Amino acid sequence: LRPAAAAAAEGAAARRATASLPPAKRRAPRGVPPPPGPSDEAAKQAARDREEARQLEIARKEAAEQYDERYTLAMQDAQVLMGSDPEPPSADDTLAALAQLAESSAQLVATAASFCANPQADASMLAAVVDAAQQGAQRASWAAVAAIAYGDSEDFEKEWNQKMRRAAVQASEVAEQYARDCAAAVKMVGKGKVIAKAFCKFHAENRCLKGAACEFSHDSAVLPALPLASKTELECVFFLKGECTRGAGCPFAHGPEELDEVIRLKSGPGG
Repeated sequence: LRPAAAAAAEGAAARRATASLPPAKRRAPRGVPPPPGPSDEAAKQAARDREEARQLEIARKEAAEQYDERYTLAMQDAQVLMGSDPEPPSADDTLAALAQLAESSAQLVATAASFCANPQADASMLAAVVDAAQQGAQRASWAAVAAIAYGDSEDFEKEWNQKMRRAAVQASEVAEQYARDCAAAVKMVGKGKVIAKAFCKFHAENRCLKGAACEFSHDSAVLPALPLASKTELECVFFLKGECTRGAGCPFAHGPEELDEVIRLKSGPGG
């Protein structure tokens, strides 16, 4: 009996000691994390935007470097061709003047292409620069065509005449490529809508060879319709051939009847 009484006493003491301990804390059940709030999504989007802007800036710098390098090399070649014998006084330097016109036009278009790579540029300003780039390329092309058609100057050797023609043609090719690079740069900076509304001036002359792959639009619907009073008092040579691509936006009269109306409007009430 004595051992049993001792064991009972020890058990009672153990129960008292256990009762004096603080209750054990239960682990809270692991719940489902709350869904991300608007601020989290905004932060993620901002991070994505920053990364896209960083990548765009890298691409813009690389493109600008390529433009500068290509332009420098092309212009150096054209200038070498033009750096021939000095011309005598009163010489027929028409070919040299045409080559210089093509080169200066190419320089203008190259400047435009560099501007178009600026992601901070306003859309309306980009549209104006893109149009100026196409006009510069057109001017260079006209100079090259005129140089090819112009006869040899008797004041210079035949080799000099050919050099001037090659310089004009090369500058016109550079100018057209830079006009297209300008369009590509605008798309690269996220302003593709500007190019979607830019009608291809090469297509307007029926000499764009890129078709559906052209950087500019071939849809005459992007051109604003010109009122007859704003048209030139000349007939459209492409319309006469059934090849006018500018539709209602053509600056020339479409047919003799429209030409008569344009002349009447421009001559005024007393005309």
